[in-house]
Amino acid sequence: MSCIASRFDQLRVVSSARWLAQDLVAAQVLPVVHDLGLDVRSRSPRTAWWAPMRFASRLVATTGRNPFAAPGPHFTAGLDRRWTARLVMTTTVADLTAGAHVALDGPVHVKPAELKHSGLPAQVVTDTGAARAAVAAAGLDPGTVVQLSKVIDPVAEFRAFVRHGKVVTVSAYLVAGVTWDAWSSQDAPEAGEAARFAADVAASVAGPDGYVLDVARTRQGAWVVLEANPAWSSNPYHCDPAAVVTTVLAAHQQGAHRWRIDPWLQRTARPLPVCEGA
Repeated sequence: MSCIASRFDQLRVVSSARWLAQDLVAAQVLPVVHDLGLDVRSRSPRTAWWAPMRFASRLVATTGRNPFAAPGPHFTAGLDRRWTARLVMTTTVADLTAGAHVALDGPVHVKPAELKHSGLPAQVVTDTGAARAAVAAAGLDPGTVVQLSKVIDPVAEFRAFVRHGKVVTVSAYLVAGVTWDAWSSQDAPEAGEAARFAADVAASVAGPDGYVLDVARTRQGAWVVLEANPAWSSNPYHCDPAAVVTTVLAAHQQGAHRWRIDPWLQRTARPLPVCEGA
């Protein structure tokens, strides 16, 4: 058992998708338990979690502990332009809707910076004014951080799991309009170039001990960073299960990269029922 795995007794995978837990069982790193997320079955600090952010925020509200690490909402905007190949900006909902200056011309890609929210799915809008209107209508918290960027034209998108600054596994998830579930792990698109680019990026930044980096190749052949996300809430696609699990475990860390829960999630999170004996 690795040093990382020895800190934990189990990994609970909170998802309605049984296949996700089954895929991670194959890692044989530590016991993996499928959990529907209806209550808290374990409050032990030796339990690790793969879970959507909404469940994770409720878990923190229930237990009073926040074991999760994340890149943070400003990670992509803080990267050197050689990695993003475009202007990427972050601002709060309050500042943007109040008319704070945003130096982006033409079409804009807008999304919550580190949150999935049905009121504001990642989207391209005509201009900054349309982005401001979309954000204002989304029902987010004034303190929620949103990301705006110039539009690029990706033709192939890949997810890299990064552990201790090293890329440990990579999978394509969207190539020429075809999504990852159309392939098996044996016939998935080759990811060597993506892995090398992601490794260069990961080596240049101080990220958490575990996170994911989404990168893309554009129609012009350039490689760019799309975004970074917490390893403990990211789809593994066709990545190596053992590398995914050890990265998720590494993302349960203390320190500077502790997950800062989005204000909207924090405000709407309700403690979970606690199962007797948990």
